[in-house]
Amino acid sequence: MTERVDFDLTDYPITDPTVGKLKALLGATPIEVDRQALGPAGACYWIADDVAKQNGASVQHGWMIEWLPNVYIQAMHHAVVKLPNGQMVDVTAPQRAQPSDGVTAFIPDDSVPVNLQWPASIENRYVILVDDEDVEQAIQQYRVNNSAMIAFNKWAMSVPGASWSPFQGWQAPAWPSEQPSDEPLRSSFRLMHEARRRIRDRYL
Repeated sequence: MTERVDFDLTDYPITDPTVGKLKALLGATPIEVDRQALGPAGACYWIADDVAKQNGASVQHGWMIEWLPNVYIQAMHHAVVKLPNGQMVDVTAPQRAQPSDGVTAFIPDDSVPVNLQWPASIENRYVILVDDEDVEQAIQQYRVNNSAMIAFNKWAMSVPGASWSPFQGWQAPAWPSEQPSDEPLRSSFRLMHEARRRIRDRYL
């Protein structure tokens, strides 16, 4: 069984000298957005939408910037609440390492559409900071895995009566007996986490 390896990424410091590489990737530099966690990690679009509706505010999409210092920078698509006065607040709990009342490094960007009815498997973007084949392999296999998940989600959306929520996952009155092969998901998962294990042993 493949050991799952998840890194405790930390908030990206927006004054770090590597910020120029981030700007080259995304066309902008991050700002700091206050974090007030009102819902769990992994459900930012739906939490931000609910909070915005309750407070006469709007949702601002963009990229949450985190990093594994000196190894890579990760830009994950994200949603925050934009108040009527223009102030932005990140209302989603952070991942493992960050404090819930800190600040999120964030680049506003409304160019990527989000459909709240279905999973949003928007691919992370990366700036690699080291010359390391394992880092490149881990990111490449993540992309393969994410593409396989998108393909599965498209198939699931076509099943009569199927529905999805960020808290309960997929549900359907009955799933077809013939389903897409999960081999791309399983093989990319294995290769991704094997590369991550080597990265962990080398840098952490």
